[in-house]
Amino acid sequence: MNRQFEALTRRVQLFIEGYHLEKREKIVLFFGIIIISVFMITELIVTPYIKGRARLTTAIATQQNDLTRIKQLQEQYLQQQKNKNTILEQVQQRTTDFSLFTFLETQSRRAKIKQQIKYMKPSTVKTEGKQSLDKTIVEIQFKNISLRKLIYFLELIESDKHVVFIRKITIQGTDTPGLLNITAQIVTFSVKKEVFV
Repeated sequence: MNRQFEALTRRVQLFIEGYHLEKREKIVLFFGIIIISVFMITELIVTPYIKGRARLTTAIATQQNDLTRIKQLQEQYLQQQKNKNTILEQVQQRTTDFSLFTFLETQSRRAKIKQQIKYMKPSTVKTEGKQSLDKTIVEIQFKNISLRKLIYFLELIESDKHVVFIRKITIQGTDTPGLLNITAQIVTFSVKKEVFV
């Protein structure tokens, strides 16, 4: 590269000497060549280096953000696995003949609101793969129930011991003051029954 630069410099000198330029013109030409050279070096070497470094810095920051997000997701996953294992242990400690439908009927009798039940719809969500728990959901609707009785019923059914949770509840007013129409989804889990063929 040094040899090429010397050859280029020599050619420029011959070019300048061939035209018998005045000293002032030689100075202007010399500064013009320097300016063009600086511009070329800047555009061909410095600018790509700066842009490349900026891209690299941005990529590193993005990777660090991604890594932080992955660590957060890992922590959430581990916490969910821990919760799942806790739920699995609680479900296994429950009596084997436990039925969410029967449990809700029993608690509604205990809360003295069985007459206000309009319907109860049970459903089971089967999990696939290595999941060890199935989800059982009962949608229950009450007509003309007081808030006090509703709260008592909800306190009776939501139980860590029985692994019963309220997933969703919709409350609507009625024409009768103090009475409500309620639709609730109650959830529990059960150990998946393995099917051997």
